[in-house]
Amino acid sequence: MDDLIRALEEHVPLIIEKRNQNPGSTMTDAELEKELKPIKQIMKSLNPKNLLKLKRVDNGDGPSIGNGIHVEAIHEKIEPPRDGVRYLHIRESHGCFSAGVFVFPPGYEIPLHNHPGMTVLSLVLYGSLKVKTFDIIDDANDDNEDEEKIIKKENDGRYKNHNGCNTGCKVAKLLLPRYFTRNCHPPSKLDTTKPSYLPEGSLHTYENQTTEIKSPTLTELYPHKGNVHHFMAGPHGAAVLDVLVPPYDASEDRDCTFYQRSQEVKCEWDDAEKKYKVWLLPIDQPSWFQCLSGTYMNFCDRDNNGNQDEYSDEKNDEEDDEGDVQMDR
Repeated sequence: MDDLIRALEEHVPLIIEKRNQNPGSTMTDAELEKELKPIKQIMKSLNPKNLLKLKRVDNGDGPSIGNGIHVEAIHEKIEPPRDGVRYLHIRESHGCFSAGVFVFPPGYEIPLHNHPGMTVLSLVLYGSLKVKTFDIIDDANDDNEDEEKIIKKENDGRYKNHNGCNTGCKVAKLLLPRYFTRNCHPPSKLDTTKPSYLPEGSLHTYENQTTEIKSPTLTELYPHKGNVHHFMAGPHGAAVLDVLVPPYDASEDRDCTFYQRSQEVKCEWDDAEKKYKVWLLPIDQPSWFQCLSGTYMNFCDRDNNGNQDEYSDEKNDEEDDEGDVQMDR
């Protein structure tokens, strides 16, 4: 893990500097994918068993980390004990990146949400998840754009109404006990024949098929590709290492919003993409969902100045148990 943090601290500022060299322009998803290749290589080399100090189980009654190895899930070992998805903070560099682990009890979910202008690398450390993603459509190139729409388009595909307001939601600081605490205005009644009357903050997207990912899969999302997603853990739960570049920051227009797929505006088939075009509508954080930060082993919260303890693997034992399949870091 220390190798990953060093790589993030050295490499990500260079990516952001390169992006800022051309004010008003953005790096394409393909360019970002190329720039982050060294980070992805390090993430793929991580040993989840050593990282989370996972205990192996021999009867297969536990989440898998790949290579036929099953381990005990850790969601019941996080302090303080709480129900829901848990978040273990690792490191954050303001405006550059954040890293942490989401821990899912069996069957638990993170609802559909976005990552405006961000790239996220997600490594499944153990278990499995079903994932639903949507690609944000760049409607700036739409030849059929209606100039009389009462809403104006933003670069990331979101919409503002005529007075410039949007549905940005408050981002919960990692200091707070809750992570993913967002409050949005619920969508208003729709005129199903005129997309211009969609509620502010709506996203025009391509819908991707639901897939299942398992440890040690690494997934990627970019400012457009796969930017809006939903996770549901499998029967043994899951743990996912997330690296956000850059992190959420409401002051920089990188706020998180929850969404639901519109059932009232007719979807359109795109022959070129072989996908449906659908609208996603902003909603309040679902009442059934909570994600609370916690402490486990070397993982713990810290303040924004880095004064509290952070994760360190200096004392981690790099040797696997006898008989385990070695997964090099």
